[in-house]
Amino acid sequence: MKGLIIVDFNRTLYNTESNSLFAGVQEFLADYSQQYILALIGKGDDKRAHLIDELNIKKYFKYVLLKEEKEESDFRECVKRFGAHNAWSIGDRIKKEIVLSNRAGLKTIWFRNGKFASELPEKAKEQPTFVVRSFHEIRSIISL
Repeated sequence: MKGLIIVDFNRTLYNTESNSLFAGVQEFLADYSQQYILALIGKGDDKRAHLIDELNIKKYFKYVLLKEEKEESDFRECVKRFGAHNAWSIGDRIKKEIVLSNRAGLKTIWFRNGKFASELPEKAKEQPTFVVRSFHEIRSIISL
């Protein structure tokens, strides 16, 4: 495997406005799960877990963690669990996934889209490594 990619669910993979996956997500998961370990760390409960099952995407993930609030330690433990030296995190929130992943030492991709697109970095630890507006753009950042 080439490394680890941790993704957020709500507003990153899943568009809450259209109640569907964002364009390109299904292809991203199918393609990248062949060469990377994929992990999902998101805010959620049993209802969210059921939605992930309904969308038929759980099969792509080696690790799924849904909890009330994500913490930096969740990202660190995931990297440690898989012994990943090439670790990425993709999320829609500067103040959540990006800052927590940066603190944990991951390369970050801000999926700048929707509700939190105007939530700009204010501190160095909030600065993403890359910014994308679609999943198709990730192919030029993380090679297959």
